[in-house]
Amino acid sequence: MSVQQAIEVLRAGGVILHPTDTIPGLAADALQPAAIQKIYDIKGREPGKPLLLLCQDLEMTAQYVAHIPPHARKLVSQFPQLPLTLIYPQAQNLPANLLPPNGSVGIRIPAHAPTQQLLKGLGRPLASTSANLSGQPSPTSMANIDVRVLKLVDYVLNLPAVETQADAVASWVLTIEESGFNIIRQGVQHPPLLQWLKKQSY
Repeated sequence: MSVQQAIEVLRAGGVILHPTDTIPGLAADALQPAAIQKIYDIKGREPGKPLLLLCQDLEMTAQYVAHIPPHARKLVSQFPQLPLTLIYPQAQNLPANLLPPNGSVGIRIPAHAPTQQLLKGLGRPLASTSANLSGQPSPTSMANIDVRVLKLVDYVLNLPAVETQADAVASWVLTIEESGFNIIRQGVQHPPLLQWLKKQSY
């Protein structure tokens, strides 16, 4: 099981199961609509429920959103190791079946070396979501993935335990507002982030 093999599967339009900086995820090339549809089919997910975008860095992010506000850049730079999903109000250059009706997109830059290797090797963002069937609890480790999911994916990137997260927590989710942020979901406890956000006007 290797990152390079996973990249080849992604290029061919396949769906992989892989560990991330948060909970295990399903991923596909975010620029291939058919690959995105495979994720929906595997999960039994309703159309229109958006997927997450994983990007290598802010440079890659800038290709797929209309604008990155200065306060969003500052947040990402201030907490590079913290799993932060930022919801940008206007996506661009992405397949319609990846996005919700309002055209927004949630993007995370993962601080996880194997996921960064996938992004660098593919050279494109990943469409991502938790590795569970729709309506079921999200798995907290690669060890408790539903066997039905395992049978439907095209490749499982099973890394050594040192490179995976045990009993992981989903990322923080924040919407980007005009002059600050709105917390949609809290992730792992991180008082410095909360203190930083309180200083912003939102």
